[in-house]
Amino acid sequence: MTLLESVIAMVILAVVAVACLEGSRGAAQLEQRASAVADATVRAESELTRALLGQPVSAGVVVRRVPYAPVPRLDRLEVEVPRADGRNAGTPVKLSRLVDRR
Repeated sequence: MTLLESVIAMVILAVVAVACLEGSRGAAQLEQRASAVADATVRAESELTRALLGQPVSAGVVVRRVPYAPVPRLDRLEVEVPRADGRNAGTPVKLSRLVDRR
């Protein structure tokens, strides 16, 4: 193997290594975002249950109870919970459930 072949092999290896590292970084970012959404979803489910039980909800949580037009005896209970990650803090997680009208 000549020196030129060795240099070309090292360049190819370096390019592949950089591509692999970039892919790993992207995967780590996606995992962090998915974790933030999962955490907010669990919190939203908890707050939805609190609202169903008539307990006060946490600060920053928006709860709406609106009539469900297709079935007059039901209401749609909606909960909005802000996400904890700084990047998408303005994008809340929203859950809704149909409940009997009180």
